[in-house]
Amino acid sequence: YDVYDLAGSWKVDDRVTLRAGINNLEDKDSPYFTSYPNSNTDPSSFDILGRRVFVGINAKF
Repeated sequence: YDVYDLAGSWKVDDRVTLRAGINNLEDKDSPYFTSYPNSNTDPSSFDILGRRVFVGINAKF
C-alpha cells in the first residue's frame, strides 16, 4: 500500500511564500483489515479521507 503526495512552494519575494500540494495523489482507498470480523481500516495508521488539495501563503509583516 503506497500513497504519493505532491507539494511545492514558491518564494515570491523576501516576505511572501506561496505553497500548494495534493495528498493521496492517486486517490487510493485504504486497505481493510479482514482478519477479524468487526475490524476495519485503522485511521491512526492509514489515510481514510482520500485525495486532498491544499494551498497556503506565508507572509512576514
